[in-house]
Amino acid sequence: MNKAMYVGRIVRDVKRNKVGQNGRVVNNVIAINHYQKDANGERRADFIPFVAWNHLADLLHNYTAKGQQIAITGKMQSRKYTDSDNNDRYVIECLVEELTLLQSRDSDDSKQKQTDNNQVEQTQSADIQIDEESIRAVMN
Repeated sequence: MNKAMYVGRIVRDVKRNKVGQNGRVVNNVIAINHYQKDANGERRADFIPFVAWNHLADLLHNYTAKGQQIAITGKMQSRKYTDSDNNDRYVIECLVEELTLLQSRDSDDSKQKQTDNNQVEQTQSADIQIDEESIRAVMN
């Protein structure tokens, strides 16, 4: 069984792209805070890449913004592609099957969390890429 459920905040501005003649896609990252603090007294977060297609991409684009809390349900998938430098790249992401908006786009809480998440985003690279060695290390 392959089922993933996450509740967290959208890390980047929501950008919808067109694919083919009628397809739409949103690629983004959800930040999920840990409840326990680390040795320095700070909370860690996990950053999970996700992809949403067509109707779900439209909902994300039209009704959410960076920093907003959402819940997604889907399945984890891995894929490989070749970048512009002819290097193989591996991606592990959540393919969104269900989306729940947990707050309105214009809520004051969303604006505050967006400010808070700017600090989190600075610690994360703009593109999450996992190389083949990292995948092998996790698998072994």
